[in-house]
Amino acid sequence: LVFLATARQGIQPLSVTMKRIIYIHHGKDIGGAAISLVTLAEKLTAFYQVKVILLYPSSAVDLFQKKSIPCEVIHYPFHLLVHSRAGRFYVHKLVGLVKILLSWRKRIHYIRHLLEGEKPDLVHLNSTFLPEWAQAAKASGIPAVCHIREPLGNGIIIRNIIRRMLKQSSERIIAI
Repeated sequence: LVFLATARQGIQPLSVTMKRIIYIHHGKDIGGAAISLVTLAEKLTAFYQVKVILLYPSSAVDLFQKKSIPCEVIHYPFHLLVHSRAGRFYVHKLVGLVKILLSWRKRIHYIRHLLEGEKPDLVHLNSTFLPEWAQAAKASGIPAVCHIREPLGNGIIIRNIIRRMLKQSSERIIAI
């Protein structure tokens, strides 16, 4: 609660509502993305209401809790659209891609429902592996920021699909 002093009325309480930022984290272990997110979220908690949503159970939960950063594991029921240069292409990945695309509407519905409950002012994606989150945020009228932490894969088709999705759905893209 902040107080506003005026000459006539003395000290009056001024209600200040902090903007709410929801971070979406995809990792299952402590790595560079989780460490970077902890550092960022810790600095922003003085100015914003911050919450980290972890898609899967992760050893990173302890990292966020030690820094008193609110977090929640949601047990995301879908596979991610992983497309990093660090991986290789196999036929079973094509089958996985088809399954991902066939479940896209379910994903958007699931995410929009979750975002309606959280009521964030901003959704910050901690990876390019989360384009459905950007699309769902935009469809819900919530700006999304995508943090690019990994190089996109070499496959032209999937790389261009991801680029297009993120450009159309993200308010800002941050590449590091």
